[in-house]
Amino acid sequence: MNKKSWKTRPSSKMFMKLFRYISGVNEETEEIEMTVPVLTRMTLQEDNMINKQMCFYLNKKHQENPPTPVDKDVKIEQNEEMTVFVHTFGGYAMRDNVWIKEAQIFAEKLSQKADSIDFSKFYTAGYDSPMKFWNRRNEVMFLVNPNEV
Repeated sequence: MNKKSWKTRPSSKMFMKLFRYISGVNEETEEIEMTVPVLTRMTLQEDNMINKQMCFYLNKKHQENPPTPVDKDVKIEQNEEMTVFVHTFGGYAMRDNVWIKEAQIFAEKLSQKADSIDFSKFYTAGYDSPMKFWNRRNEVMFLVNPNEV
């Protein structure tokens, strides 16, 4: 993968906006320690389109009073507690088609529990830097319907 193609991907652009925020590009010019996992919600849409929302978790120090973003695309939100089924896999998951393939494999395994799972979207969790070559950890998650918990 060449550097130019990596930089133009929507997921890379989302990552870099969030990374700039934690690197001090915020109203307080305060740096925030990087946390893992990087969570992404993916919703498959018509015409082979994907709606994605990426999330960095803030460390404990910044949870009460996070620095104010300067980029209008960076939002501070509090995720609600959720119960999920999780599938863990290794290797590089830098492209949407890898995440989608793993989600499809996992959805098939969960098909017997279809009534209790929200298959309309899935979450991905990446734990490793692109510079980590071995023993990589990636996760795909499906939400358990709230009335099933």
